[in-house]
Amino acid sequence: MALTLGRGKVAAVQSGQVSVTALFECAVELQVVRNNAGWFEFGSRRLGENREQAIDFLTNHLPVASHLQRRSEEHTSELPVTQ
Repeated sequence: MALTLGRGKVAAVQSGQVSVTALFECAVELQVVRNNAGWFEFGSRRLGENREQAIDFLTNHLPVASHLQRRSEEHTSELPVTQ
């Protein structure tokens, strides 16, 4: 199954100019962040029990957000982009 992202999401992540909320949403769509048993997780790190908690965590832990952005960029470079 192919994953389709809007041009805006991919462009925002690839440009490095992305809000934490947009980064989180894109990472979830790319399955870089997964929802496992009610928790949003990035690798083995639990980000939060809900969307808001996960975004707050990333806002307060910018090195983790930066790593998440790099991982998301790696995934977007391999995907077809549609509007």
